[in-house]
Amino acid sequence: SITTGTISPTSYCAGASVSIPYTTTGTFNAGNIFTAQLSNATGGFGSPVPIGTRSSTAAGTIPGIIPAGTVAGTGYRIRVVSSNPAVTGSTNGSNLTVNATPAVGAVSANQTICSGNSPSSNITIASATGTIQWQIADNAGFANSLLIGSNNRTLTSAQIGPWTATRYFRAVVTSGSCASATSGTVTVTVSPLRTVGVSIAANPSLIVCNGTSVTYTATPTNGGSSPAYQWKVNGTNVGTNSPTYTYVPLDDDQVSVVLTSNDACASGLLTQPILNFSWNDNTKAITDSDFGIDALSGFGRYY
Repeated sequence: SITTGTISPTSYCAGASVSIPYTTTGTFNAGNIFTAQLSNATGGFGSPVPIGTRSSTAAGTIPGIIPAGTVAGTGYRIRVVSSNPAVTGSTNGSNLTVNATPAVGAVSANQTICSGNSPSSNITIASATGTIQWQIADNAGFANSLLIGSNNRTLTSAQIGPWTATRYFRAVVTSGSCASATSGTVTVTVSPLRTVGVSIAANPSLIVCNGTSVTYTATPTNGGSSPAYQWKVNGTNVGTNSPTYTYVPLDDDQVSVVLTSNDACASGLLTQPILNFSWNDNTKAITDSDFGIDALSGFGRYY
């Protein structure tokens, strides 16, 4: 007969080594092979899996390996059988646990946010086998990383929270004492807020005659890839969505432009200072032929 001994420890990972002690009673012939067999996850030996062998005719210990891909379970047993003569031994007598091999799927894409904002999308992993623990760090090497989130494939935008500096995220998946699996890194890049502004230049920029057409050109600061323009004369919308506007200014006209930036991190004022035109000399009658307008300073001049 064969008696399978006590196996310790009682919890294993797929691919782990296991030692199976056994004792014998009676005679076993030359060329005999003792084989350790693993049951299914409920302790059944309908289709036993060989996990180790030993050529011997006497008692001893069989070195074995829990096969990779073994289904996780808590009811496994091991027994020892012989070949010459053919004898089926007892089981080890207590349940063994095989933990799932930790695994983690693809991680979601990197994101870019504006300073002080939270990501617009959650961070996710496609799949996971085991217990999930998210980590956050201020460096790509995850030195001094902190724990964040819960045992979930999704790290929500609310859990991530707003940031003013770039942060790195990853998921670490564990199962019992098995080696952990680590996801790829998601980088949330934080872009600084950019102050938006606009200035206007007039052409002609010096003295022009009354009735002369003047072209105004708006120059944006941090306007983005496609800024929008709304020109105004005396507070009334004029012109088109263009960085330039051309018209003939009149006495006391005030010209301004409202710039709408499409920069995602735009911040600050969007309206430029007003250009004011005034007829400011009342010493003689005004005629088209002798009066000019300084398109930048707004002063009327005779010449």
